[in-house]
Amino acid sequence: MARQLILENKGISAAEWFIPPFRIHEGELVVLNLKNPIYGPAVQDFFVDIITGKATHPAVAVHHPLTYVSPFRQSWFRRRFNPMSVATYLEKNVDPASEYAGKIYEHRDMCGANYRIRPHTKVHTLLGGPRKLLALCATLGRHRYIAYDIRAVGPESVYIIHDMVKKHVSGGGTALLIEYYDELRNDCSRYVEAEWDLEGITPASPQ
Repeated sequence: MARQLILENKGISAAEWFIPPFRIHEGELVVLNLKNPIYGPAVQDFFVDIITGKATHPAVAVHHPLTYVSPFRQSWFRRRFNPMSVATYLEKNVDPASEYAGKIYEHRDMCGANYRIRPHTKVHTLLGGPRKLLALCATLGRHRYIAYDIRAVGPESVYIIHDMVKKHVSGGGTALLIEYYDELRNDCSRYVEAEWDLEGITPASPQ
């Protein structure tokens, strides 16, 4: 039986960059390498708006919008006077019956050998890896089709997160990883590299 088509990019470009055509089907993990950590984040934001259904583009057909794994954010005032704990975050964002409800406590070594993540641990004190994992657990517990990145995530956390996403995909999910390097190019369903014309970079990028 043919796999369900989730998204089709027919080739999207601006004067400075080009994302080659690719498709994403159900049950696939696609890695999109933007290659440029300086100018790439602006392109990432632009592309994420399209694949999540917030914006449209004639070169991208989104049959099923992806859910982006948003980073945890809390205002300075709340961090100062009412910081959110890991337990509270899980209560608000993860179904207690979900297999992901307690995952964060299994990967405490991501914060260092002498640091354990506990229910009362404040989310804003977590390093990039555990914080991303926490947001990923919340997303995977509610959505089948996701997009995510691994910016500000330590190397030991990259593979923990990647393995969790692969397991989700093997169960019928779909994932698009937006990356800036190629270390996972051989551990995915499809690998796509953006092309850049750095001489064409302008303050108006990525429009």
